Amino acid sequence: MEEDAAAREALRLKLIEAEVSLKLAEEEYEQFREQLKRYEDTIKEQKETIRVIKANTGLHLQ
Repeated sequence: MEEDAAAREALRLKLIEAEVSLKLAEEEYEQFREQLKRYEDTIKEQKETIRVIKANTGLHLQ
């Protein structure tokens, strides 16, 4: 019985540790996605700025 209780406690602690690790990974992943979205938005803005400048100046550079 004591061995079962000790094994259950060890498993419980491992599960808690796994949950904490998973939560941290999820938070880091969400930060990565937010940063990636900001990069994407910045690239789109810069492309639009370049397109507008080219349209206003009559330049058709590639």
